Amino acid sequence: MKKWLPRILLALLVIALAGGALYYKTMRDLGFYREPVYETVRPDLPALPRPAVLLFSKTNGFIHKDAIPAAKILVQQLAKKRSWSLF
Repeated sequence: MKKWLPRILLALLVIALAGGALYYKTMRDLGFYREPVYETVRPDLPALPRPAVLLFSKTNGFIHKDAIPAAKILVQQLAKKRSWSLF
């Protein structure tokens, strides 16, 4: 076996590991690969006039940083327009 072949294979392995680490960091920064968070205490619900809407959003994996806040704002606007209580 040639002397340069193991060195090339080792260099390729190092490059692949560095690329994988960079990919993991990038995906984690974008909201993937998060540690799950589990609540053990339920929230206290205030007395709300009827009709009332409970808006629940929970993610333990991917978080869409644009869609989730936009949907929350949309539901708040809809509830205000229709005179609904929103929690």
